Amino acid sequence: MIPSARIGQKARRLISLAEQLAGDPGRMADCCYQLIGADSSVKGFFPGASCLNNDGTPLQLCLTSGHKGIALRAIGDPGAFYTSTEERYNSSIQTLFSVIESNDAQELSPLAKETIALLIPQAYEERNAYKQGFVWIAASPDQPGIAFYLEMACLGLENAWLAVERWLARVLPSPNAARRMVETLTRHCVVASAGLEGGTLANTRAKIYFRLLKPIGLGALGVDIFSSTEVKDFL
Repeated sequence: MIPSARIGQKARRLISLAEQLAGDPGRMADCCYQLIGADSSVKGFFPGASCLNNDGTPLQLCLTSGHKGIALRAIGDPGAFYTSTEERYNSSIQTLFSVIESNDAQELSPLAKETIALLIPQAYEERNAYKQGFVWIAASPDQPGIAFYLEMACLGLENAWLAVERWLARVLPSPNAARRMVETLTRHCVVASAGLEGGTLANTRAKIYFRLLKPIGLGALGVDIFSSTEVKDFL
């Protein structure tokens, strides 16, 4: 398979846009390249190697606006230019810890290592199923902290939920409420990804992304927050 120059061009256009939007263009560009595990010499990415975007581009820009102002961060899928799954895995893990270090989130390193060990297969043969990457990483040069989400679909429906339960039991100080919620979700949903968001142990959240197995009203999931007025108003 030949790397797609078109996808490479799209990624570079996104990085150029990020430079225009950022207060410090150079640092923002460095952040974007770091998140995709590459540098400016990369020419293309393999089609289908990343599902971060529908067109295969392994980079996203996220603009948020609130009472504190407007913020920009980037989300990357590292190593989408590698032909070897194991090279992609090594690039992804190295990129994650590099981003943790450069975004003042060193407190998360032990939790990140434990999260990887519990949510990604440790056997090379099992990792070979990960054809669309291992982790999405989000960061901004203007804010400390990171977010990362590990791919879970390759584990299958039952094994993914079992891995999530073990992980929550290890990383949460009090996992009982989360465990009850997971027990409900397993009947209706499949895990898409799971990971951490934050910069210190005090402000870090464990996050699970899931998809419904079939159309169902959120109220039928049995999770109180999904039936709240705030969620209904948002939707």
